[in-house]
Amino acid sequence: MKRYIRCAEIPQSILQQAVEFAEGFKGSVVDLENHIIVIPFYASSTESELMSEGMLGRWFADNGFDVSFEKRDVEYTTKGDFNVRSMIRYRGRTAYLRNRLVMTATW
Repeated sequence: MKRYIRCAEIPQSILQQAVEFAEGFKGSVVDLENHIIVIPFYASSTESELMSEGMLGRWFADNGFDVSFEKRDVEYTTKGDFNVRSMIRYRGRTAYLRNRLVMTATW
């Protein structure tokens, strides 16, 4: 596992952009209190591809985030359903993304 480390204070506008980028991926986790953003990418993604010029991993590294990559399974909870007829909201179920390249960005 490689780590790309940069030390900097992250401005609020950059942090907001990073959260918006992360929310676009299914199964991503944004934990602002613990300074962690976890983004699972597609199964066919590679670390060198994501760290190339103009890609998301490079954007995080250039804006002062510490970036690390690993291959693993990701567990997430789907959105719950709302049944209009009975006016009942059902909880989401647990789903898995298997064998994904996961980027962890910290600051």
